[in-house]
Amino acid sequence: MSQKNMSLLVKKRFLDKKKVSMLDTCEDYIYGRAKKIGFNLAHHDTKEKLEYVHSDMWGAPTVPMSLGNCQHFISFIDDHTRKVWVYFLKTNDEAFEKFVSWISLVKNQSGNRVNSENRQRSRVL
Repeated sequence: MSQKNMSLLVKKRFLDKKKVSMLDTCEDYIYGRAKKIGFNLAHHDTKEKLEYVHSDMWGAPTVPMSLGNCQHFISFIDDHTRKVWVYFLKTNDEAFEKFVSWISLVKNQSGNRVNSENRQRSRVL
């Protein structure tokens, strides 16, 4: 119950004023009640394949092993076609190797190269 409501009950004589003490401001409560601001929606006007690629890596040592003894995966999503590639990794160290093999694969399959400007902005988490 809030301090305001407790004071109201004291005024109406439902509670004894001696038994009600002032509460300190609870910082955790204030943060918990605060409105969270979401991310802005990203708008990409891609006109060709592989012009803009989204990538994400997920996994942790605490995640149970898959049947192939993998605990991580990395994904690549082409913004224009929405095509998704997923590679399963046994350790984080394999991420760059999979990234390089993915670039080679998409270059051979599509004839397009991954936009070098976006490649410089990309990062493996």
